[in-house]
Formats: sequence, C-alpha cells, structure tokens
Amino acid sequence: MGIRMGIAQRETKKGLTRLGLYGISLLLEIVKVTPIS
Repeated sequence: MGIRMGIAQRETKKGLTRLGLYGISLLLEIVKVTPIS
C-alpha cells in the first residue's frame, strides 16, 4: 500500500511537471503571437 502510494505520488508529480511545461510553452506562443504595443 505504501509503495503504491509512492508510485502514484511520483506519477502525479511527473504529470504536474509536464502540465507546467505545457503551460509555459503555451504562454510563450501567446506572447509571440500578441504584438506588444
């Protein structure tokens, strides 16, 4: 049970990291497209 929780926690952390990277790249794309005036 403890091991399973550890694996789940690690997977969640991996997913959050991937989500964070995706969000950053998405923001960069929006900034690139939007002309700063």
